Amino acid sequence: MIDERGCAPIHSASEGGDTEIFDKLISAGALPYEEFANGFSILHIACGQGKKPAMIKHIVTKFPAMINKSEQTLGCYPCHYVAKFHSLELLKLLEERGANMYEITSQGNTILHLACETANMNNVEYIISRYPRLLHHRNKNRALPLDFAVASKNTQLVHLIHTKSAQILKKQIYLSNLMVVIIIVAAFAWNLYRL
Repeated sequence: MIDERGCAPIHSASEGGDTEIFDKLISAGALPYEEFANGFSILHIACGQGKKPAMIKHIVTKFPAMINKSEQTLGCYPCHYVAKFHSLELLKLLEERGANMYEITSQGNTILHLACETANMNNVEYIISRYPRLLHHRNKNRALPLDFAVASKNTQLVHLIHTKSAQILKKQIYLSNLMVVIIIVAAFAWNLYRL
């Protein structure tokens, strides 16, 4: 039975967050992998707006295959919604269960872009520590996570992103210079060897 939104009862249960009703629907034959009209899975629905952490844990435990599935409207994966709206605990849970944290949305946004958009400091700090290369990823509009941090008007977040970006660039420059020195020394040694 589909409602006017294209929503089956299992979708409404995941949106409502009641795990008991959800389990009763599954027991009665509800199809957990059936998609909502716009391609959202029950996990996407539970992840939206950060309201249902218990339901997210429940779905991830029962249906782990949903972790790396995108929805059709925005191309978001559950990790995008969790990075934006939820606690670090849930982000780590998805990561532990095999979520690909490098996935990008149809707009080219990473989990770091979205965590910066809502100024979710715990998630931002964790993402940078685990996935530092996301700091320099530009979305389809050429925006960096730093641009999202600036738009959030959180000065602490802007400072964090700016500082970490500078540290990574400094390290990359050092490694590039080191490679140049190694190449010069190797070329010099090769020329000496040939004499």
